[in-house]
Amino acid sequence: MYFIYVLKLKDSKYYIGKSRSQKTLFNRLQNHFSHNGAVWTKRYKPIEVIDIINIVDEKFMEDRIVFEYMKKYGIENVRGGSFCKVKLPVEEQKVIKRIINTEEDRCFICNSSNHMSNDCYKYKKKINKIKEKKNCCETITKYFKSFLIKFKILNK
Repeated sequence: MYFIYVLKLKDSKYYIGKSRSQKTLFNRLQNHFSHNGAVWTKRYKPIEVIDIINIVDEKFMEDRIVFEYMKKYGIENVRGGSFCKVKLPVEEQKVIKRIINTEEDRCFICNSSNHMSNDCYKYKKKINKIKEKKNCCETITKYFKSFLIKFKILNK
């Protein structure tokens, strides 16, 4: 059993945290509100405790709630769980967007909810460019090979 808590912070920011017992929960909350908690809550002062959830046995619940809040309020406004750095690296942001897009059945490439990535126009356009480059390279290679054979630089 453990507890997950959600804090509303200044500047429309949010923090999701986890505690293993009621006693440590109280201490963690006290630390956040006295400016001794996570870096995020030091930067954006806590205003209120929005929610405290008692979790019996579910795994990864803290990150699930972080994703829900990121989806609702924006990745740049929420920290907690596995994503607690003030400045999230670009690769982590991409992973978060991909997870949220998967949950919402959105295209990974353009974020549209009208199709999936394998049907994305941008994806098909990119693939066609790659095919064109490949065909061009094959043509150049064939031409170059015939040139070398013609001038007896390369045997057949």
